[in-house]
Amino acid sequence: MLKINSTELDKLAKAYLDEMKEKIEDYLSIEETEPATEDTELRLPGKLIKKIRKHLNKDLLDGSPDDLARIISDLSLDFDLKTVKKYKLALKRIFSYDDYKWGAYKLAKALKVDSCCYCNRQYTFTLGTDKEKVSRPQFDHFFPKSRYPYLALSFYNLIPSCSVCNSGLKGDVDMTLEDNVHPYKEGFEDSHSFASLPSCYEDLMGLPSTGEQQLELYFRSFVNESKFEHRVRQNIHLFKLRELYSEHRDFVQELLRLRAISSGAYFKNLMEQYDGLFQSEEEFYRLVFGNYYATEDLLKRPLAKLRRDILEELGVVRPIDIK
Repeated sequence: MLKINSTELDKLAKAYLDEMKEKIEDYLSIEETEPATEDTELRLPGKLIKKIRKHLNKDLLDGSPDDLARIISDLSLDFDLKTVKKYKLALKRIFSYDDYKWGAYKLAKALKVDSCCYCNRQYTFTLGTDKEKVSRPQFDHFFPKSRYPYLALSFYNLIPSCSVCNSGLKGDVDMTLEDNVHPYKEGFEDSHSFASLPSCYEDLMGLPSTGEQQLELYFRSFVNESKFEHRVRQNIHLFKLRELYSEHRDFVQELLRLRAISSGAYFKNLMEQYDGLFQSEEEFYRLVFGNYYATEDLLKRPLAKLRRDILEELGVVRPIDIK
């Protein structure tokens, strides 16, 4: 849902490449030179090692999402489902986090993505190290490692996400750049907004509903480009965003209640009354509403997009208010 925005991404990807490439090359050499044992069962054939090495020397580790899609296309015949299954253990020996300096904790800390980019509902703080593990985001493989194990360590294939999105919903679903939104490539934080659909007077006033019908949430689209709209809708469906966000209707009801007892003018007057106390309008917004506003900051806090969109919908804040 939210694009991972960082000016440091390409720099991180290069540092990642520099530390990971040599170790993978070492494992490829082992597969080439050491005979199979009872533990290893099968070694990866030289033909497949050559194919992997070709891309390792080019863009396997730090290639963009489009580069990775091209690698899949290039290797599709050599690494069909039957071959991947046959050499599953050999590929896992080569492409596994376990023996690499850039473990999952180090990567998560470097990315600094504090909420799930697929749903923006869960914190994904990183606390601890690869030796002293505490908490970190899970890493979804946009192109699933079960189908494309040679992309298991590719920087732009590792999407920091929550367990619900990664393990519970996405799993081994074979997403594509044609059918899905890739968080390193694009997001729909500004092209689609949350909107509320009150079912009764109580909903409008932010009060608990007395009937069977409940407040509904949906996505309002502001784009006309059909291919992008398709990708967005596929992600909304896959990650059950409408269904999951409906469970946050109490959160939206609080915002509706806030609107019912105040107004956008009230908050503007409040800011003017305490002129000089706040460093900026954005700081006022963050302290009063407990939320970030700028698109590039939405990943810092769960539900940040929902809160921003609903406050805009209700007229409590307007995009022009926050500079």
